[in-house]
Amino acid sequence: INAEYMGKKDLSKLIKDCGGTLSYILTKQTTHYLSNIETFIDKTNNIKKAREYKIPIITYKYIEDCINQNTLLQFNDYLISDENVKKEEELFELIKRNVSFSSLVFEKKKKKKKKKL
Repeated sequence: INAEYMGKKDLSKLIKDCGGTLSYILTKQTTHYLSNIETFIDKTNNIKKAREYKIPIITYKYIEDCINQNTLLQFNDYLISDENVKKEEELFELIKRNVSFSSLVFEKKKKKKKKKL
């Protein structure tokens, strides 16, 4: 399953079938707030409110893994925080640089093969 891209109705049913509840209204009684990194970075009103209320902001992967493992997991590994986002951005930049480097190496190899023929 890919919980992040499920429709609200399907996601709500899936969570309800597993004994949870899904609400689209954020209150102080909310136990977890589902988000993705893009929404977290945009600092939407709900992200600001969740942080103000000290509600853990977690990825949709948490829901997927709980359902796939048929158990309620600890959410610490699924938290989205400024520190986690920074690490992910750094990793993305590193991957982007490595992909560019690999492309250059690949291009050089192609050129060398053409010269040998």
